Amino acid sequence: PAAAARLAQGLMTGLRRAGMAAVGKHFPGHGSARGDSHHETPVDDRPYEAIAAADMAPFKQLIEAGLAALMPAHVIYPQVDDRPAGFSPAWLQDVLRQRLNFKGMIFSDDINMVGASNAGSYPERAAAALEAGCDMVLVCNNQPEAATVLDKLKVLANPAAAARMEAMRGPSPARSYWQLLDDPQRLRIAAELAALAPSPAPGERGPEDKPPASGKA
Repeated sequence: PAAAARLAQGLMTGLRRAGMAAVGKHFPGHGSARGDSHHETPVDDRPYEAIAAADMAPFKQLIEAGLAALMPAHVIYPQVDDRPAGFSPAWLQDVLRQRLNFKGMIFSDDINMVGASNAGSYPERAAAALEAGCDMVLVCNNQPEAATVLDKLKVLANPAAAARMEAMRGPSPARSYWQLLDDPQRLRIAAELAALAPSPAPGERGPEDKPPASGKA
């Protein structure tokens, strides 16, 4: 947990300095559950104390460091709740919001996954995620069902969620790809990495360096 937290916080900090928000996943921890939630609903039978001491420790450290957003797991932790974490007020409101004092956005995991299927139809899954405490629901790679959710789900205005979403926005105006590439800190760290493993220096701009196709970082 300590190594995972340190690496994740380094990534989060680097993204933030480049103007991007980080999303931690999958809360409260997916690594100890057998099964792939894309294809089934995994179950983690450990008590809350064991999950909190190990899997949740990196999340706690990142939250204290200002993590902007989190995504819960489509995993059932039956000693806490018989619903997957992403549909569980116990996990999202009691633990995440209250005990861990998380103030950022909560994105659902993809409700197109089998791990979400026990929450009902797609509009029912979306409603359950929002009622549990998610601020935004994801329906990925399934355009017909995404349209069904948009047509049938009635969403009430949520000023708190809107404020959390606004807080995720990067600096304005955003820095361009070339400005990020020429950032003094990036150049310094690239030089340090090059010294550790001699190779074509990643800090040097060459003719092969091109911005993303969109022209944006």
